[in-house]
Amino acid sequence: MNLSPAHSLLKYLSLIAGVVAIAVTVANAKELLKETFENASGGEELARSLDASTTWICRGSREGIAVTTDPSGLNHGKAMNIKNVLCYTDIPEAELQVGDSLHLTFRFRYRGTGQENAFPLRVGFVGNGSGQVMDGNSPGYWYLTNPNAAKGNAMIAFEEGTDGALGGGSDIAALGKVEEASHCGTQVSNFSMTVSRGPEGITIECKEGDAESFSRVDAASKVTLFNILAISVIGSEGDFVVDDIDLTLKKADK
Repeated sequence: MNLSPAHSLLKYLSLIAGVVAIAVTVANAKELLKETFENASGGEELARSLDASTTWICRGSREGIAVTTDPSGLNHGKAMNIKNVLCYTDIPEAELQVGDSLHLTFRFRYRGTGQENAFPLRVGFVGNGSGQVMDGNSPGYWYLTNPNAAKGNAMIAFEEGTDGALGGGSDIAALGKVEEASHCGTQVSNFSMTVSRGPEGITIECKEGDAESFSRVDAASKVTLFNILAISVIGSEGDFVVDDIDLTLKKADK
């Protein structure tokens, strides 16, 4: 069927508009962190810090992270092993405007049998304004969960950052009700966490393993600037290995 010149022009313009839309979407998405640990230095002995694409640091003087491999699990070269410690890394400063979002994904698994600890795995986006992450001035949003227990719980929480205990302590409170955590056990699982800012406030949406994702809203938008990513593994029930950490900032279309 032959198209009229007008129809041909409309088809061409529609194609161009689609290409431009894709280009704008890509341009508005900025990769803040891509961590595979393939260039990580160090051995399997636990240390206070680990140098990879970025530097990971343990809380205080604790030694709880190491370079490892997990051929029977993650099976993707090197990974980071976390044992009974909170570790964190600096990320490029991201201040969320309305329409912006931060999106985090990684693969993980436990290499030991779980216990009924309350929330042994905690992942947080934190905003620190002093340069001293552990000084108590680090408010942020956290996902607290127990995917290594048969009947674990999960919740999304806001931390005021006033008591010096990053990822816990007396200044952290749940946003909404507690949910059931995915029972990942020792199998390889995926994790995602998105923090977005909209007219209704800050929305935090999380998903682990095969569980349904759920979200909570902080209507007051208490924290909009983030420069720290933290992962905490509490308890000695087994080492926790993590790999393929991706963090992307998507800016609102202008």
